[in-house]
Amino acid sequence: MNFNVQLKALAVAACALLVACNSLEVEMPNLPDNNSTVESSEPISFSAEKAVTRTTFGEVADNVVPIYWANGDHITLYCAEASNTQTEDIELTGCENNESAHEATTTTMAWSSASQHNFYAAYPATTISAAKTINFTMPSIQTTSGSAAPDMKLAKMVAAHEKVSNTDRKVNLPFTPAFSVLDITFTASESVTISRIVVSSADGTPVAGDYTASFNGSKWTFNTTTDATKRSSLMAIQINGTAGITLAAGATARFYAFLLPVEYAGLRVDLLTPDGKVVGRSTQNVTFGAAKRYGINLGTLPASSAWKSTYGTWMKYIPDNVLVSDLSIPGTHDAATSSVSGFLSSKAKCQSLTIANQLPIGVRFFDLRPAGDFNLYHSTYSTGVSWAGAMSAMFSYMNSYPTEGCITIIRNESEKSSWDDSKVAPYLQENGQGRLIDFKKNLTVGELRGKILILSRDTYDNGPIGGFVDNWDDNASDKTDASFYKDKGSEIKETLWLQDNYSDASNASNKATIVNNMVTKCKSKPINTWMINHASFAGSLLSSPESNAKTINPSVVSHINNNPGNVGIIPMDYAGNSGASGDQLVNAVINQNVRYAQGIK
Repeated sequence: MNFNVQLKALAVAACALLVACNSLEVEMPNLPDNNSTVESSEPISFSAEKAVTRTTFGEVADNVVPIYWANGDHITLYCAEASNTQTEDIELTGCENNESAHEATTTTMAWSSASQHNFYAAYPATTISAAKTINFTMPSIQTTSGSAAPDMKLAKMVAAHEKVSNTDRKVNLPFTPAFSVLDITFTASESVTISRIVVSSADGTPVAGDYTASFNGSKWTFNTTTDATKRSSLMAIQINGTAGITLAAGATARFYAFLLPVEYAGLRVDLLTPDGKVVGRSTQNVTFGAAKRYGINLGTLPASSAWKSTYGTWMKYIPDNVLVSDLSIPGTHDAATSSVSGFLSSKAKCQSLTIANQLPIGVRFFDLRPAGDFNLYHSTYSTGVSWAGAMSAMFSYMNSYPTEGCITIIRNESEKSSWDDSKVAPYLQENGQGRLIDFKKNLTVGELRGKILILSRDTYDNGPIGGFVDNWDDNASDKTDASFYKDKGSEIKETLWLQDNYSDASNASNKATIVNNMVTKCKSKPINTWMINHASFAGSLLSSPESNAKTINPSVVSHINNNPGNVGIIPMDYAGNSGASGDQLVNAVINQNVRYAQGIK
């Protein structure tokens, strides 16, 4: 006779002492490492208050934080010895306030003739494909509404009960936390808006990503993935979409960050505003144990005048496994033209800052035009900058700020006869300092850090260094079928949406409308699709890139600020130039990266 197995679900508390820090120092004082250990025998109670459908934290008591079950919670149960089915998704119903245990009955699993059964369970419900090992993901971008309530679907938990007698048939599931959590609080000294909280490890230990929970007969162990593209040493807590949360002077905020259940030698917490400011504090020589809850009180925040700008190192605050295609990236059209001079040179000069000076303001995309001599030109005008010089400026900056990475698009700016296809790849490689990367699907920020991705609009011999661009139409206003690819005919390609209307818009106002329409369209862009939306415009013989930028740039700034969200790559003229609103446009593009969450691999 087959009987349904009756489950008594128990879970432990994630234990920690809440430690306050009221110091206004930039570095947080050491936190005492005196947290109690997790005991797998401690039960939690159940709660159905307010018709919640996820588990919730209870109040701290005796340094223990209980985790309450709620109606609608789902767990996965796995038993290789069971008959009928070996896995079942169980929904908890009938939970009552402060229950110490709750019984749930399976509907598809039944006892078999095996003398002993081994049970493994996970919350939230997930796939358990093999006994004793459960796969989880702790997301590197987590969202919160700004309330004190944590997102309990991130409170991963596991349970095991091995060698259950076929005659006894009593199954208890003592759930153990498969996560760590930071309980972050701070107080505003003046009115401030926070859009994102970033938690990072001091030594590069992953705080998020794929991991497994494995049971060895007496305890659970947790191991992170070896795939560096599927983990991150940085986590972003996204608050309320674009608006973030605005605190009045004296107001206190509280947020939770769920981390991988591993040991950390030290952690840092940074608070970011929607207009590019950051303040943060670090622990010093503190070991954070695995699968625990820690309270970190940042104290009263300093005045806004003491906050730092993020623009020079904005990629530092983006998780490693975010897709580069889902970033908002400021770029420069004809990036090397700041020193162009000569007759009618105003038509060829598109920038007022050198490449070396564009990098500190946050530009990470560069349009470069080498000719056959590998010096950079705009049409027939020499910039006085060599390809090697441009690369050297980027590498020098990334040597000082290794969290940053750069993308360049190149095209042959000379007669084809002077462009020797056989020399291009060797020359690019020679000047790449071993830090050039190939185009690939789902390229991540972590893979781009400290590197340069070169994409060429012209093909050449010996295979690409970086990758090629396909189907880039001249004067395109709204093109959705271009692509980046590794090799001709290769499956390693991703779609590129393109706007590069540089002369057909008739005037700068019309061009601004074209740019703004693509900004709006970018909101519907799939995360693995790239977008390049040129704000640059040559215009008529009576205008210049500078005069056009004075009309286009402020219009695009206003449109982005009123329609925030991902905007893709925006190459512009006169980036950083206050007279042409190029400083505001660079900032507006960068700001989107903390106002909205990005897609991750």
